[in-house]
Amino acid sequence: MRDIWVFPFLFFFLLSFLIISRHLASSAAVVLTTSSQHILSHINECDALLQFSSSFTVTGDASYEYCDDYGPITTSYPKTASWKSGSDCCSWAGVTCHPVAHRLRELNLDGIDMSRVSPMSLANFSSSGLTSLSLSGCNLRGIVPIDIFHLPNLRSLSLSDNYYLTGTLPQTKNWTSPLVSLNLSSTEFSGSIPASVGNLTSMTILDLRFAQFTGSIPLTFGNLVHLTHLDLGYNMISGGIPEWFWRVGRDTLTYLDFAYNNFNGPLPDLPPSMVNFYASSNNFSGEIPSSICRAKSLNHLDLSINKLSGTIPRCLGDLKSLSSFDASSNNFSGEIPSSICQASSLEELVLSNNRFNGTIPRCLGDLKSLLLFDASSNNFSGAIPSSICQAKSLEELVLSNNRLSGTIPGCLGNLNSLYASNNSLTGEIPSSVCQMGNLSRLFQLDLSYNLLQGPLPQSLANCTSLQSLNVSHNAIIDTFPRWLNAFYGLETLDLQSNRFHRAIEIPLPPQISYLSLSNNELSGQLPINFLLNSTVYFIDLANNSFKGPLPIPSPSIRYYSISKNEFNGDIPYQLCSATQLEIINLSNNCLTGTIPHCLMNFIDSLSVLDLQGNQFVGQIPEIISPGNNWVRTIRLGQNQLGGMLPRSLTSCKNLEVLDLGENELEGHFPYYLDTLPYLQVLILRSNMFRGPVDSSKRTSHPFPKLRILDLSDNSFSGRLPAEYIANLIAMKNEEKCGLHYMGQDYYEDTISVVMKGTELVLVKIMTVFTTIDLSRNFFEGEIPEAIRDLKALKGLNISHNNLAGRIPPSVENLTNLEWLDLSSNKLNGEIPRGLANLTYLTTLNLSYNQLVGPIPHGPQMDTFNHSFDGNPGLCGPPLSNPCDTLEQSPPHSTSPEEEEGQWIEWRAVAMGCGCGLILGISVGYTMLETGRPRWLVRMAERKRHRKTNRLNRNAAPRNLLRQNNQEEHHRPMRWETRQKMVRGGSIERSGNLSV
Repeated sequence: MRDIWVFPFLFFFLLSFLIISRHLASSAAVVLTTSSQHILSHINECDALLQFSSSFTVTGDASYEYCDDYGPITTSYPKTASWKSGSDCCSWAGVTCHPVAHRLRELNLDGIDMSRVSPMSLANFSSSGLTSLSLSGCNLRGIVPIDIFHLPNLRSLSLSDNYYLTGTLPQTKNWTSPLVSLNLSSTEFSGSIPASVGNLTSMTILDLRFAQFTGSIPLTFGNLVHLTHLDLGYNMISGGIPEWFWRVGRDTLTYLDFAYNNFNGPLPDLPPSMVNFYASSNNFSGEIPSSICRAKSLNHLDLSINKLSGTIPRCLGDLKSLSSFDASSNNFSGEIPSSICQASSLEELVLSNNRFNGTIPRCLGDLKSLLLFDASSNNFSGAIPSSICQAKSLEELVLSNNRLSGTIPGCLGNLNSLYASNNSLTGEIPSSVCQMGNLSRLFQLDLSYNLLQGPLPQSLANCTSLQSLNVSHNAIIDTFPRWLNAFYGLETLDLQSNRFHRAIEIPLPPQISYLSLSNNELSGQLPINFLLNSTVYFIDLANNSFKGPLPIPSPSIRYYSISKNEFNGDIPYQLCSATQLEIINLSNNCLTGTIPHCLMNFIDSLSVLDLQGNQFVGQIPEIISPGNNWVRTIRLGQNQLGGMLPRSLTSCKNLEVLDLGENELEGHFPYYLDTLPYLQVLILRSNMFRGPVDSSKRTSHPFPKLRILDLSDNSFSGRLPAEYIANLIAMKNEEKCGLHYMGQDYYEDTISVVMKGTELVLVKIMTVFTTIDLSRNFFEGEIPEAIRDLKALKGLNISHNNLAGRIPPSVENLTNLEWLDLSSNKLNGEIPRGLANLTYLTTLNLSYNQLVGPIPHGPQMDTFNHSFDGNPGLCGPPLSNPCDTLEQSPPHSTSPEEEEGQWIEWRAVAMGCGCGLILGISVGYTMLETGRPRWLVRMAERKRHRKTNRLNRNAAPRNLLRQNNQEEHHRPMRWETRQKMVRGGSIERSGNLSV
């Protein structure tokens, strides 16, 4: 509450001084001369200032930081150090008096910390002659009273850089003021800009940048004909810029900033006096008006991040004063006009993120002042012009994400940064790089995602200023460069996805903080001192052929990936010292031993723990520390872990992926996991879990985000988990917000799933991918009707169980279903005709059930060849046995009377069969007892003898087949025997699939 009172009392201080000074003057009018009155008033002003200065905290460095940033050091520090009793306040720092009247005229206390100003200290200070008040960067807080804008002689008011200062401009129609300069930038002032601002006809500077103003530009702005500087940037002002607006400072306006608002519509003409125009980050549309070229003094033109289109006006080359032109992130097209090279003062030319085409103009070498050229993310083609070498002043060249081809020029001038990634550049990196002073200042080199070949040039060792080297995703063939030891400033080294080979023979230079060598052909054992004294925080050695023990990273490591190598041995205990680890990926190696407890308890930082595909044994460690709210992915599958699943996993409230498949875990279904609010992937396949799949009953929405559920190849029994199926919210809602993949920076979730009958590795998991696999268990009963609600489901596999009953007709609601496997169960009845309407269904397996009747016809159904084997009761295409006309005709509906008649008819049949059965038993008994008639007895004996012989011949093969079927049904599918399949889509060397 104290902060809110700061500004009201400050204004009261200013206002009350006028009252006090007038009262003192009138009381002493009888005995004092006019000169004496001025002296007394001036003394009172100084006393008030001194009392004011004693009310706020002043430290040794008060006001230093502000003045050092915003202007030359011309006063003592702190400012109020010169404020002493008995001295003339006109000589104090920050105080300016009238040269004749010797009264306070200007007060500048910029940078003084007033966050603890006592409101009482402001009670006796005001001055009628105050013309300028500047309290910028004073850490003022609270609400500014409206009356401060009504001080009668105030011409300049600056309250900028008080980030917690709030207030509004006067909204009354009769607001008048002699204000010439008003600066409220970097405050929390809000509301609309009032129409009464048009009454301030003397205004030359209006700076409202970085505030919270809304609404549109008022009509009365046209009255500000003397305005030279208008800054409305970084607010929330909207609407178009009307034509009449350009009456504002028509002949005087030199600075105009509309950046980061919500303006729309076309760009109107600029006044000829304009020098700096900033319109970035709005919704301006249309073309750049050619009349903009009438502003011959234009120096900075920023039109970035809008919806502008068309081509670049050729007349921009006539603007000889233009030093910066930014047209990035629009919809411009066409070629860069060669006339742009006539803008001889041009220092920065930024055209990135548009649809420009053609070639890079050769005349760029003629721009002798050019420092930055950014043409990234366009459709430029052709080669990088060799004329770049002539641009001696060019420091930064950005050509990434185009269609450039050819080789890299041997001479690139005096660049310190070259970005040419994601093009089609060929050949070798020029050997002239950093030779004889060429590019000796180079500190950023990015040539990634090209078609470069050959070795790295040895001359790179001469680039002593190099800080970042990225040549990833090329076809460079070389060994790990030994000359890296010559670098003392190299921090980032990215050589991934090339053909670097052989062993690494040198330790990592200690200053390197980012190292990526993944997807190469490196081999052998790393030097024992490879990471000795290293400060690397990111290391990726994945997908090589490294052997031996794991390299021990520095305690500062955050990302540690050595997956898909041949590292062996235990996880070193020193890894537990890396308490800032965020991602650990040790998957697909030959690591042994148990999982250290510390890896499950990096609660402050760990996001991903991936130990998949090793030879770890023992139990999964308990999570000792509660509240592990950061871990997002745990992958421990394809190991030899046993025992029970720890219940402490429920403390991982942000867990999204839990993959424990293909281990030797046992116990009942971990129902307690259904309370995890963000779990999307749960894989428990090929373990030794048993019993029914029941819910925890602790939540009405179990597994609310679950999209991939794989419980296959266990010993689960009982009925299918209908309660779970009915509440899988994420599988009910179809996601239609574009293609998104699970994962985060530098790590993408990878899982293996049985899809369409084949096990595939998904190197990327789309958020729309949803599947349920409950196959190879002992589930029984019927398929629950709730399955119909899972409309986002892509795949369903409940094969090799003991399910019975009919296939629910409501399965036709699963319109996104791509594969369905119900094989090897005891399902009966007819195949629902709605299956033929599932247009996305590409794989169907209903084999080895007890289905009957005709197979539904449809474009998809007619393509399935072996999907119906083992169902003798099925008929029709694609099977060879046709259906009878009677079987193909739809069932006849009957009335109640017909049903009653049929009941009577069948009752008569039953009575007749019963009598016949009794008579037959009696005759048979008599025949067996008497042996007569003999011909009938001999016939029966011969038939019994032939049947016995046939059964004896077939018994052994049938028993052997039954034994094999039982073993196949109950044997877990181990990792070594599973099929692999080269993925479609984006292909990696591992031959995996991105779905």
